[in-house]
Amino acid sequence: MKKMGHIPMILVSTIMLAGCGNPSGWDNCKYKAIEEQVLSSMPEFPDRNISILDFGAVGDCPGMTMTDNFNAINNAIEECHNSGGGTVTVPEGGYLVRGPIVLKSNVRLHLEENAFIYIDKKLKRRFLIGDDDHFGRVFTRFEGTWIYSVSPLIFASGQENIAITGKGAFVSDGKGWSESRFAVSLPKGYEVRKSPKSGNRNAIVFSKKTDDVPADSIKDNKALRKLGQMLAPMEKKTFDMQGWIPPQPFFQTINCRNILIEGVSFINGGFWNLNPVTSDNILIKNIIIDGHRDGIDPDSCNGVIIDGVTFMNWDDNIAIKSGRDNEAFIENGGRPSSGMIIRNCHFRKGYVGAVSIGSENSGGVHDVFVENCKADSVQIGLYIKSGCLRNARISNVYVRNFNIGKCERLIQIRTDYEGAYDPEKAAYPPHISDIYVTNMHTDTISTLNRESLSFIRIEGQETAPVRNVFVRDASANGNLGQPLKIENAENIVLESVRWNGCPANLED
Repeated sequence: MKKMGHIPMILVSTIMLAGCGNPSGWDNCKYKAIEEQVLSSMPEFPDRNISILDFGAVGDCPGMTMTDNFNAINNAIEECHNSGGGTVTVPEGGYLVRGPIVLKSNVRLHLEENAFIYIDKKLKRRFLIGDDDHFGRVFTRFEGTWIYSVSPLIFASGQENIAITGKGAFVSDGKGWSESRFAVSLPKGYEVRKSPKSGNRNAIVFSKKTDDVPADSIKDNKALRKLGQMLAPMEKKTFDMQGWIPPQPFFQTINCRNILIEGVSFINGGFWNLNPVTSDNILIKNIIIDGHRDGIDPDSCNGVIIDGVTFMNWDDNIAIKSGRDNEAFIENGGRPSSGMIIRNCHFRKGYVGAVSIGSENSGGVHDVFVENCKADSVQIGLYIKSGCLRNARISNVYVRNFNIGKCERLIQIRTDYEGAYDPEKAAYPPHISDIYVTNMHTDTISTLNRESLSFIRIEGQETAPVRNVFVRDASANGNLGQPLKIENAENIVLESVRWNGCPANLED
């Protein structure tokens, strides 16, 4: 398919847009339905209050002698859960926790003002909270691939009606990738075995003592992704403690519903910070995330509202995901992310996207609403990214009233994202359509390589062009070689799109 070239503007008024009669494309009916679904599902808790101090917690961190409050906090949560639910209160003070915090149904964890929970990851055996059949590993997802691995720092699986509220903060050590090797005793009847095809001595997984071919070695995230593409069984993806171990999310839920996170801060997370997975009805409101890597990554979730959040992250601030490659395809049991509302957020910094979709989006993403947000300095404002092993279906994305101080690109849609480890790069191209953007502006486009960048960049595949993108009332200022770059795309509609105050044209 040929590149679109030198088209001054196509008036959006010539196109009939969806959305309950709204000419901007904003689907207010869907928006209200998502809002009602989430807000009506927020948990209410019994009038029962349990203090962690009653379970022996001591707030002496940081200090010369620091008490480990792992048992105190988790025992308080367990007692509250077993008693029918209520609130577990963390009073003012600094509390060291050498291990994960495990959330339970019908329990709210409430951090009072000036309450700090410092989660230390060094005592690795504490993160083996799963059952004996999986050597303590928990069923989790790493970058879109299912695995058995060590627990996230704050974790819930199969729970409902859970909350974290208050004015305190969770603090991590900021190490995501470096703490990857430690040893534990092997369970009886098991041994460490290496794949004969691997030259990496540290590429080890648990394998039961049988005459079967040993489990494939997992030496890094690329090897793990390959197992996901091969639809490998879960026993092939159970991590030994002596080889490479995926970094842990700060907060993760698996198969949970009715989740509230409000008021607190998450500081210095080393990997993805908030990562709800296959979970529904989630409200994240008025929190601060200041950490490494991604801020909030809803993964195969339905019904999510992110409202009034302040982000300071070194990767994507928000990245909506739905699993990676073949094992996350709908026909293989994958699940889309749908029904997302992002509003009133402040993206103070972001090395990549303010609001991103992908790149792990093989289950599909649809019905995403972004409104009334601002960013100080990010690389890309709206970033939709996928690759040709993803098989993604991304549609019905609505953005309005988004102002950015400084960025490299206002909007980017790409279908060639890195992450394919198969010679056949175009096996499962993504299909992206029906993107509506209204009133999105940046003061300054700033880049070191102005010739190669454009403030609106849309690049599809010849076999799967990007379709039906409507941009109305958008502007940027800066010295760019090519303000707009659009390739392998159909029905791209621009109205009142300006660059340095002048109408922006599609260049050859």
